[in-house]
Amino acid sequence: MTVLCLRNNRRSFQLLIILVVLVSSVFNAVSVTSAVAAERTINQNDVHHSIDQYLETAESRLQHVDYTFQPFAEIDAFTLPEGRLQVDVLPAVKGIAGSRHFTVIYRVDGRTVKSVTVRGKLLVQSDVVVAQRALKRGTLVGAGDVSLERLDVSRIREPIFSLDQVVGKLVVRNVRVGQAVEQKNIEMPPVVAKGGFVKIVARRGGMLLTAVGIALEDGKMGDVIRVQNNSSKKNVMAQVVGPDQVEVEF
Repeated sequence: MTVLCLRNNRRSFQLLIILVVLVSSVFNAVSVTSAVAAERTINQNDVHHSIDQYLETAESRLQHVDYTFQPFAEIDAFTLPEGRLQVDVLPAVKGIAGSRHFTVIYRVDGRTVKSVTVRGKLLVQSDVVVAQRALKRGTLVGAGDVSLERLDVSRIREPIFSLDQVVGKLVVRNVRVGQAVEQKNIEMPPVVAKGGFVKIVARRGGMLLTAVGIALEDGKMGDVIRVQNNSSKKNVMAQVVGPDQVEVEF
């Protein structure tokens, strides 16, 4: 619970209003409900505070992300009638990142009496993996190739927040120096190489048969690839289950 003081122009004293913050997963909004109060004036700071409160709630759900909203224009004060006040905050984009405005909706006794759209710039900052050297397609990412840097990630579609998720991976799209590494840039490296020898394992019940084969294509864990049996010279489809090891059904 948060305690907020709102100024009442008519009675010239401050009311202590208990705010209950409810997060709606469906509308991605924060709903703030106050005790019944007399007619009150809402100023620019009150509107900005509601947005800040919404973003603080969002940060608590994504601990590695910090949101900062910078409004563009001034907001004129307005008066709300007497009654139980509920304040809802809606971002322009459901996932918050990429939102260029927030809409603050004021309801008194369940009836919408005022809606304010606040346009501005939203910074979504986090420590993300950034290339320290140019990462070339077809190479493996080394520990010295990347580092964590704090960036505005609002326009990064698939940011990566841990070095462990990148080091040792295969680069599938070139990444420039200083550019954030995204999920689309990397993938698990193959554990079976085209032209290399593999162990073919065939299982049925408690029976286990093995043979030597040659991989006809690269394969990552879980991939199904073509393999040639060295003895029979037949090509079979087999699933990669480990380094230089595949499994077939029979």
